[in-house]
Amino acid sequence: MYGVAGQVKEVPRELFLRAKGDWLPRSSVEPRPDPQSKWLLQLSALGNLTRVALRIYNAKVGPDVGGRTNVHKELFNSPEYVLIRHGWDLFERFKPGEASSSETGVFHLFLQQIYEYATGNGANERGAPALLPKIKQMLKPLRKYATNLEHLKLAEELECKILDRLTNGASRKELKGLMRALEEATLMIDPDAASELRACTTRKRARSRTP
Repeated sequence: MYGVAGQVKEVPRELFLRAKGDWLPRSSVEPRPDPQSKWLLQLSALGNLTRVALRIYNAKVGPDVGGRTNVHKELFNSPEYVLIRHGWDLFERFKPGEASSSETGVFHLFLQQIYEYATGNGANERGAPALLPKIKQMLKPLRKYATNLEHLKLAEELECKILDRLTNGASRKELKGLMRALEEATLMIDPDAASELRACTTRKRARSRTP
């Protein structure tokens, strides 16, 4: 019926085209091979895309076992984490090395102002997330992660330099020196820095017990 609708004058042509009726598989009245149906090709591609997306999600988060799940939090951590993480990058760009653990420090005030501007609520008001404790939790892992990026950058630069010198007739002695420097830079890289940063705000803190 959809296929025939494109040939019926009472059916608005614009509606038929907008519904992409010509993409659908043809009936036995006017058959055509399924691979020529754009609709079936798109459906097959969507199925493949779904399987790939699920495989990636399961690898990052784990299979869905029911219960309450916040997909955004599982993939990107909490909103406070995202604010502190990206706020750090911006702050370091303009005031490198000035972030401190002090709650009255400029980094804390900077993030509180962003939070208040975005939500309309004070970061210290009742019911607000524990932003200040999370800033303190994340500062050390953030510094470690930033240092790790510097080591990675240095290793990449040395690798590029080695490849460049190899194609430009470098001496064996020079190449050995560069390779030694690359090995030293690689040993400084901490493969766990990123995972430690992601986990730093999810650790359960011991509850205080009254004697």
